[in-house]
Amino acid sequence: MKKIRNLMVLMVMVIAFGLVGTAVAQTDTATDGFNIVVNPVAVIDVAGTLASLTVSAPLDGGDEPVISVDDDHSYLQYTSIVADDTFYRTITVAPSSVPPGLTLLISAATPVGAGGEGNFGTPASPTLEFTTLSTTAQLLIDDIGSCYTGTGALDGAQLTIGLELLDITDLVAGTYPITLTYTLTEDI
Repeated sequence: MKKIRNLMVLMVMVIAFGLVGTAVAQTDTATDGFNIVVNPVAVIDVAGTLASLTVSAPLDGGDEPVISVDDDHSYLQYTSIVADDTFYRTITVAPSSVPPGLTLLISAATPVGAGGEGNFGTPASPTLEFTTLSTTAQLLIDDIGSCYTGTGALDGAQLTIGLELLDITDLVAGTYPITLTYTLTEDI
């Protein structure tokens, strides 16, 4: 009887330790959730050297005044995240003013971004022309998607700025400070 009792105690112990071992081997999981928020972004900057435009005397009397443009190395650099893939952004430009008798010319090259990536958009095909009577913003770059151009010296859309003589009779000597306003906006 003692053997049976010892055998039963041994069996109970084996079963009990087996259950404890099974309980230790159990696993459990937990989860945690969070949101990733991607905000719409529209940031623009002008980098590089500003143009210097000058109207000066010709070599010979009777010739048209000479318009000279110092080599312009300005670049539009921008970052854009659009609200969804059916919306695009545009960049417009507007001068603060244009001296009487002159036409201000502005164009943008196809944007490049060795330091960036994405859908940089497409420049407006013709050179934009502004006069004293027409300083309203005009489309410079269209169809910009989510992108960043980079901030390197040659990243972005290179700007070309020039002048043409419109009407000599309206031209008056002076220094005319001009501010160009570039606007990156959603094109809905």
